[in-house]
Amino acid sequence: MFYNYFLLFIKQIIYLIFLIKTNIFVFAMTQPFECYSCMSSSYQAKWGFLKEMYFAPKMFADACDAPIPRKGLIPTVLCASFCVSMLEPSVFVGFKYIRGCGDLILRHGFNKTAIQIHRFAQVDKCRQLPRAHLFNQPRQLEVAVTGNLQLCTCYGERCNGGSSSVLKRGKNLKFLILFSLIILFLISKYLRI
Repeated sequence: MFYNYFLLFIKQIIYLIFLIKTNIFVFAMTQPFECYSCMSSSYQAKWGFLKEMYFAPKMFADACDAPIPRKGLIPTVLCASFCVSMLEPSVFVGFKYIRGCGDLILRHGFNKTAIQIHRFAQVDKCRQLPRAHLFNQPRQLEVAVTGNLQLCTCYGERCNGGSSSVLKRGKNLKFLILFSLIILFLISKYLRI
């Protein structure tokens, strides 16, 4: 008898996780949200060259290089796809950041095959990849696409404001809390039977 209840309990947990994951995905795809829009200030000096590849952000600022602490410091854009943080190694130390909406960063868009294969468009994710695999670059464009960068994607209001490690920790913590609450709810439900 206990075994049957336990199997039913496990099935319901799996079903709830499936519903939560798919509902979050459907909600994110149908409801526009805000993403921070900025580039490290070092990009501004080279903008004449970089504007062939990127759309202009709302702001060039050193504040873009650090986790964004509060609303209002960095401007946002409305987004219907996914928020992005691109981290590029700086010449001396640390990283340069590009933050924005997935559809509003690259003039020629991201390589759709790479986005699908690495599941950037389905889940919050950070991954280091060669720039040439991620960027759609027209043949006539003179800008060389070389080197690696770290691409982090996420869904939700201003989710691209953290560092890459903060994005991962925040996602795992939310999932752990949600999963714990579901387990507690289901256990309390079955203990009443």
